[in-house]
Amino acid sequence: MKFKNPFKSDIEAFITAEQENILFEKASDDISNNIINKGLWTKAYSQAGGDESKQKAIYIDLLVNYYKMLIKAGEEFEDIIASEEERKKRQEARAAKARYDSERPMREKQEKEKKQSEYEKKQQASKEAFIKENSKEEFIRKNRKK
Repeated sequence: MKFKNPFKSDIEAFITAEQENILFEKASDDISNNIINKGLWTKAYSQAGGDESKQKAIYIDLLVNYYKMLIKAGEEFEDIIASEEERKKRQEARAAKARYDSERPMREKQEKEKKQSEYEKKQQASKEAFIKENSKEEFIRKNRKK
């Protein structure tokens, strides 16, 4: 029977053996390409007691652990971002509703003015038509034809 190790960290549980191998490969590629994390390199030098052959091995372990922490932090960060995005969406929706509600009287006033303007235009057109039909010139013109 296999028991769960209570001392196993969250990161170790999160990273599979294959993923860990990929991280070691990345660390090797970074070293080959002279991509060095100066802070970790100095820490490795300190832990190696100045022995440069040990420094490289310690650096690789520190770098892989650093990558694991980035992965773990990234996962947690994505969760935080998701909830932050949801919070922002809710705030934006409330702000949009408040804007809509605050602009309602202005919209109603504009609609009323538009209707009033259309009504006045119709009234003016009716007046002009009436005047045209009942003007002296029109009266004379109509009576001449007869």
